[in-house]
Amino acid sequence: MTKINLLPDSFRVKSSSVRTAELLKKIYAILFVIVIIAMSTSIGLFYMYKTRVGEAEERKISLERQIKALEETEQRLILVQDRLSKVQQISEIKDVNEGLGVFEFVLDNSESKIIIGNVTVGEKSIEMQVSSESTLDTFQFISMLKDSQEFSDITVLSMNFSPRQGFATNIALMKK
Repeated sequence: MTKINLLPDSFRVKSSSVRTAELLKKIYAILFVIVIIAMSTSIGLFYMYKTRVGEAEERKISLERQIKALEETEQRLILVQDRLSKVQQISEIKDVNEGLGVFEFVLDNSESKIIIGNVTVGEKSIEMQVSSESTLDTFQFISMLKDSQEFSDITVLSMNFSPRQGFATNIALMKK
């Protein structure tokens, strides 16, 4: 069958325009495929990075827990090291055994009515806090220390009273 063209030649599309249109169709098709590939790649990368960020967050939380545990261990080690240095200082004191012997004397001769609290043993002195229900018990304890002839000086540093604890007395003892 024959094609009949009723349009005048002036309205006819030029062959260069037809080629250009076909070329543009091909270019648009290629660009469409490139855009689809780029979007697919972008979505894939987004999910991949999202999972990596989640894993990194989990590792971060795990490392923070480990750091906290290590810091607590470090604090414990520092406390142990401090205690060891104090023990070393005490063991370097020449008269420490003698001072502890005098302290044992105090413990052995104290009555059950006396409660011995904080004790500080030095080279030449012992400081202690004694508690009792009455001042009579405290003064009998001090009298026992005086009569023992173990101390050159006995000083009452302070005396306090509280209804729960009774009479709390801080005493400094100087060894002979």
